[in-house]
Amino acid sequence: RRRVHPSVQAELAYYRARTHWLRGEFREADRHARQTETANVDVLSVLATQLRAFVVLVGGNLHDALHLFTTAGRAYARCHDHDIELAVLLLQQTASLEQTLRCDSILGTHRNRQARLIPRSALGLGPKSPWRVRLAIDDAWLFALDGDAIVAYAKAREARLVSPTAAWEVWGIASLAAIASLFGERVAARTFAEDGWTLAREVDWNETVDDERFGLFQLSEVFATFDALRAEQLLRTFDAIRTPLTGTRVLSFGLDARLRGWDAFVRGSVAHSLGDEARSGTYYAAALEAFRSCKYRWREALTLFAIAGLPLSNQSAVVDAPLEQAIAMVQQHVPNSFLARRIEGWRRLSLDPCGSRLSPAQRDVLRLVLEGHSLRAIASAKGRDYQTIKSHARAVHRAFGTRDNHQLVAECTRRGIVPPLPYRLPEQSSSALGLKVAREQ
Repeated sequence: RRRVHPSVQAELAYYRARTHWLRGEFREADRHARQTETANVDVLSVLATQLRAFVVLVGGNLHDALHLFTTAGRAYARCHDHDIELAVLLLQQTASLEQTLRCDSILGTHRNRQARLIPRSALGLGPKSPWRVRLAIDDAWLFALDGDAIVAYAKAREARLVSPTAAWEVWGIASLAAIASLFGERVAARTFAEDGWTLAREVDWNETVDDERFGLFQLSEVFATFDALRAEQLLRTFDAIRTPLTGTRVLSFGLDARLRGWDAFVRGSVAHSLGDEARSGTYYAAALEAFRSCKYRWREALTLFAIAGLPLSNQSAVVDAPLEQAIAMVQQHVPNSFLARRIEGWRRLSLDPCGSRLSPAQRDVLRLVLEGHSLRAIASAKGRDYQTIKSHARAVHRAFGTRDNHQLVAECTRRGIVPPLPYRLPEQSSSALGLKVAREQ
């Protein structure tokens, strides 16, 4: 054994690392993976770097995980052997983390065509596979965060085309619907969602063992904006899946904050569409905490927009000034995204000669008045003295030269100043009472 070839020692270390990984012994997995990585044994060392990246990812350090996946991708380009599945997986994980960490300093490599190619591969990205589906979906969101709806739709359609099963295709269709919904395309969102609903009903979800089942989540998130009953039914279908995820999947450990946040956000959206604002606020609070813990900024902003759509009393119970926080995040990190379209009319306030003179508190009162809230309701929800709110309102009227709220709304409309669009589409589902009757029937 003292004369074992170094490449064999490296291979033994890698399989020890995988064994520890499957047991959830992440420190030992990383230690053995480092031995293989430093041996520099072609593709095997790339696999070790990839495994180290997954260990770091489970630990919640997404920036370091992105660095390791990128390093593994560069190392693969220097390899003599080929492993198409490994190469596509590295591309997908890189795109996934770029989409998660998208901000003013991490813009993503999705627009660099060379960054999405496999070195020396005559087959391109290879046959249809789950990794190709997820790569296309992550790139679709990256382009959507750039505000490029056309390419975002094209990438989501690509996810459908490369889906190896109907279950994966549901996720591709649901992504099309979600992107359309967030760009404000109501008809397209409903059309795609209906297609996904039809296909989802044909799938035996207990036969799924991979991440394709999260297509139900994506579809439920879309339906929550216009059909609460079907959104709830999709969640029930997801919760009824009995087969566990494959043990090698990161998400199966329940340690991924991105998944925890998404789970809470979708459930909060469904509760909101059913008229249960209290439960919705609880879920949104959990989603916000999870997204903040992993710096999932655009999802955090989307959650803040959703919280801003709750009644004022429920908003204050979750977070202070959710809309202002969301606007600040969007302007700093994704100023051209679909999220920016929601605040386009409100951004005019800071450019307007009258609105630019208002203090943050006065702008907040103006927004709530434009949304139709009375001054007493604003004071009650904010926990402020009524006279203080009234004083802010007077300052707003002086700035715009108006005498009452009707004139103020008309003047702001003339100037193109409108409050940010809510998270939910304008076409709402039935009332909570009507939904309760329908569910009982």
